[in-house]
Amino acid sequence: MMLRTILISASLASVSLVALAEDMNYTNCDYFSGAYVGVSGLYRSTNDKITINNAVIADDHLRNVDIYAGHDGWGGGVFAGFGKLSNRAYFGAEIYGQAEVGKQKLVSIGDDYYYAIKAPYTYGATAKLGYLASPQALVYVGLGAENSRFKLINGTGNADHDVFDTHKWAVVPSVGMDLALNCNWQVGARFSYANYRSIDIPGQLDQAVGTVNPRRANFALNVTYHIV
Repeated sequence: MMLRTILISASLASVSLVALAEDMNYTNCDYFSGAYVGVSGLYRSTNDKITINNAVIADDHLRNVDIYAGHDGWGGGVFAGFGKLSNRAYFGAEIYGQAEVGKQKLVSIGDDYYYAIKAPYTYGATAKLGYLASPQALVYVGLGAENSRFKLINGTGNADHDVFDTHKWAVVPSVGMDLALNCNWQVGARFSYANYRSIDIPGQLDQAVGTVNPRRANFALNVTYHIV
């Protein structure tokens, strides 16, 4: 449901930006070719899959149990890149860094025992392929890779301790749109999805007691300064 809401919001934002572009007056600039830097505000929806190995269920049988935990968080980021227009085709590349506030609650047992995961920062790079919908509006798709730091914490209400602290990579597809306000400034929106590699939850004698498969849906609003 949350992913569908984000996709609908992103579609409505794109339609609004196209309509706005058609009503604005511009000078003659090459709006999207060249280097750029920017900042973003980020809304992130997670749907992590947690697998507990050999869990005891009602009939006392041991089997793996999957649990899904969702969380909505806010954050921000910075990015820099370079793009080139050829007729209406756009080719570009970008690097970025992001940070999110809050923590993800994964598993809760009673009132005093829980697992919580934090992903304090993310960085990555993406390649972009776009189409110039109008002289001032660019739509694009992207494909990249990003790395996040993940910390899994076990808590009992009185004390916390780290279960793991590690970095993982994910392949990240994206779709977005930028609107030129003038020769230098642009606003835009982007949706991306990251499905990270599974992380083992360590137990005694180096035996994993389960895995965490972090998944992140990101919706960002961007302000870009185009260096001309």
